[in-house]
Amino acid sequence: MAFYSSEKFANMVQSGQLTAGMDLANIHIENHNLRSAYLVSANLKGAVLRGSNLACANFEDADLTGADLTGCDLSYANFQNATLKNCVFEKARFEFTNLRHARVDGALFENIQGQAIL
Repeated sequence: MAFYSSEKFANMVQSGQLTAGMDLANIHIENHNLRSAYLVSANLKGAVLRGSNLACANFEDADLTGADLTGCDLSYANFQNATLKNCVFEKARFEFTNLRHARVDGALFENIQGQAIL
């Protein structure tokens, strides 16, 4: 696993430097603007992204097992075929969020806003 500071990661998102399949397991980033992040097939196991703007982000085929997305804006995000086992989505915003074929066993969807596309 590579180490990314929250500032470096946010800069990578903004400049389009993220590539498919990145290993970002256990990354800890809170309250950052990660809008439109390209995280296809990324390893985000155990990631903490609380309070971040992840609107329009692409998590297709990503593994977010045990990730914490409490309070995140996930509007228009794509989680198609993603692994979301044991994820925490408490107080997250779901507006047209794509969860088609996502694996959500044990995920916590509590006090969420909006609705996802299943």
